[in-house]
Amino acid sequence: MTTDALLVSTWNLWEFMRRDGPDDLARHETVAARIAADRPDTPMILLVQELSGNRETETVTQLHTLAEMTGMRCRTGHSETTHSYHGAHWSQLGILWRPGRITPIPGSRLVPREGDPENWLFVSFIVDGCELQAGTTHFSPFARDGRPDAVRRFAAAARVARRPTWTGFDLNASPAYRNPDGAFYDESVLDGKPWQPAFADQAWRVRTPEGWECVVDRAAGEAMIEAGMHDIAPSLGMPWQSTAGDGPHAGELVVPRRIDVLAAHSDAALAATTGYQVDDAPGTENLSDHKRVTAVVDPRRLRAA
Repeated sequence: MTTDALLVSTWNLWEFMRRDGPDDLARHETVAARIAADRPDTPMILLVQELSGNRETETVTQLHTLAEMTGMRCRTGHSETTHSYHGAHWSQLGILWRPGRITPIPGSRLVPREGDPENWLFVSFIVDGCELQAGTTHFSPFARDGRPDAVRRFAAAARVARRPTWTGFDLNASPAYRNPDGAFYDESVLDGKPWQPAFADQAWRVRTPEGWECVVDRAAGEAMIEAGMHDIAPSLGMPWQSTAGDGPHAGELVVPRRIDVLAAHSDAALAATTGYQVDDAPGTENLSDHKRVTAVVDPRRLRAA
């Protein structure tokens, strides 16, 4: 890996610090150790979902705790780089970074206005002399019909700073990007399955001669494409890997899915993206119900653009 590389990593931490039993505390420590040990000499911006504070103050405390455990930073100017939305445990967001070559731009923290029905967080940075923006969100696991509009609003918010932008988020839906042959990059194992209520937030219920079957809902994924968001995994031609739905904490919907997405929001941002990884090493399956996903960015390509 080039010494100029930047890691942009996203991880849904599965109700991080919501519980404090011995097993939970051990999980929290292992999560932090896993982050800290990943190429420790390489700059990293970490985008997290599911900090579990029920109030903004609790979310801030958890973000600072995670920063201390990983040796990262989470404050720019007078603002902690977090956002807490309506107290829902799945919607608390945070952005952290390794000190050194990454400097947050004062005043760049961007969140929805109070009372807006939106949930996203952006922070801008200077990395090796290049300005860029990173952002995150957590789309609702329940509001299937509302996800496409939430995607459009998220993409619009990303354009405010007018900087090359990378985002990482839990889409909670099937992406819609296609391979060169026209087939979906994310083949849905839900399509054609007998209908179950557990699938209601992921698929349409369709009547067939054999009975009620599933057809996966890709409307949020289509909204990503319409908004100009480049899904990094298929854009780089990476082999398909699941990020959720196949571990011991998969819950009711035990279906391997790639719902944790890293996106580049412009052609220039995509051109500066040189790598992509899903952390599925043995032992990581017990750390969350999602896998950590990381993109490798070369800031030199931004300077050359």
